[in-house]
Amino acid sequence: MLGRITLTHVNKEFNKQLATFLSEEGYEVNVEQENQALKTDILINGVYELNEQEFLDRDKTSSLIQFREELLELFQINKIIVTEMMKSKKGTVLFLFNPNEYGGFGEYNSPILTLAKLSFMKSIAKELNAFNVNCFGITLAPNKENLKVKQMKKEKQLDIFTLKQKPISLEQQFIYIERLFENSEIFGGQTINLTNGPNIIF
Repeated sequence: MLGRITLTHVNKEFNKQLATFLSEEGYEVNVEQENQALKTDILINGVYELNEQEFLDRDKTSSLIQFREELLELFQINKIIVTEMMKSKKGTVLFLFNPNEYGGFGEYNSPILTLAKLSFMKSIAKELNAFNVNCFGITLAPNKENLKVKQMKKEKQLDIFTLKQKPISLEQQFIYIERLFENSEIFGGQTINLTNGPNIIF
């Protein structure tokens, strides 16, 4: 067994497939709804999004409550697991982000939630450095099998000046993610792009 991973939001398709891939690689993958008290070597805050436009078009009070619930869930799972990592003075905390800069590639845009997650990641990265716990983020690439992405590539909507976003298959992205968290000691609060282009995630 290579190590124990806790992966959040496995109800999302990308995270579900990532969990399957990592299990097949030899990791013991635990989901957040299971025993959070189990020792975790790697915490992966999975990618997820909210339809913020829909929320903000509705009653503002209910929208704020929804954002609060989402962030409280994020804080709670990290508090439980990261506290144990700090005690043992080892571990890796990883945040995954959708590449939302071009309209979400068929996904919802979540700039408020994304910026909150990004700020939280950078904040705890500074604190965890003293405890030998590595923390960083990964911005995913457009999925080359996604029909929306194929259409955007055909219409050259993925081009930024001379930089062109390169869609990558999910399997290849999973491999990159594994390689990066296997070498997490070189990171400390950075956000890594899986493809070329500016590192803009909102």
